Amino acid sequence: MDEKGTSAHYVPMKHIYLQMAAGLAASFMIGTGAACAQQQATDAQTEAESGHWLDAPQTSGDWAYVSETDASFAYFEDTANPDDMRFMLRCDRATRQVMLARGSQAAQAVMMRIRTETRDQLLTAEPVPMTGLVAVSLSASDPLLDAMAVTKGRFAVEVEGMQPLYIPAWAEVTRVIEDCR
Repeated sequence: MDEKGTSAHYVPMKHIYLQMAAGLAASFMIGTGAACAQQQATDAQTEAESGHWLDAPQTSGDWAYVSETDASFAYFEDTANPDDMRFMLRCDRATRQVMLARGSQAAQAVMMRIRTETRDQLLTAEPVPMTGLVAVSLSASDPLLDAMAVTKGRFAVEVEGMQPLYIPAWAEVTRVIEDCR
C-alpha cells in the first residue's frame, strides 16, 4: 500500500481498464462508421436502381371507370389518342381477382414491375390472346393493390422492353379494387 492507502497494483489496473474501454470505443466507432458507409452505399445503389421514379414526369393520360354486372374496369388512356389504352385494372367480381394489364404486342411472358411509395413488386405478365395486352391477376386482398391505391400520388408500371408509365393513383384505381372486395 502507498501513503494514500491504495494498492500499488490498483492504479495500473485502472489504467488498463481505461485503455481497454478506449479501444472498445474506437472499435465501435470504426465499426459504426463502416456500417454507415455500407448503408449509404446501399441507399445510393437503391436510388440509382429506382431512378427516382417518384420525381419523373407523370405519363400523360386520364383514367376512365366502367362498371358492368360481372366486372369493373379502370383504363388509363392517352388523352391525345383515346384508342391508346396504356394501363388497365379489371375486377372480376366472381373470382375476386384484379387483373393488371399493359398494352403490349409481346408473344411470351414478360416481367412487370409495379412500384409504389411503400412497395416494389416484380410480377410475370402473360400475353392475353387477341387483345394486345400482357396481364397478371392478383387476389383482391393482395397488399400490392392497397399500396397502389394509397401511394404518394402515383405508381410506376415497368414492363420489360417498354417505356415505364408513371400513373396517377386517382379514385378509379381504388374503385376497381374495392369492387372486388
